[in-house]
Amino acid sequence: MMANKSEVPPDKFNGKNYFSWEFQFQLFVKGKELWGHIDGTVQKPSDKDKYRKWETNDAKIMSWITSYVDQEIVINLSPYKIAKDMWAYLKTFYN
Repeated sequence: MMANKSEVPPDKFNGKNYFSWEFQFQLFVKGKELWGHIDGTVQKPSDKDKYRKWETNDAKIMSWITSYVDQEIVINLSPYKIAKDMWAYLKTFYN
């Protein structure tokens, strides 16, 4: 039985395979229904309880990003505190 595409993690980004990694990672995050954190359609809420859920989901995405890039790249992501900003850095620097 073939795994659901949303359950298949992307190949590791090594600094040279941005386009294939970006495509795979986007499918992975969309399959988890969390792409809105990256494209900005899911905004950081001001309500305390909703913020906790948002923060948890955003942290998941950040952990996926840092897990699927080479360690040499992770250090460059450390200044960013939300997934959208990490994604923007990778897109700007490597696209």
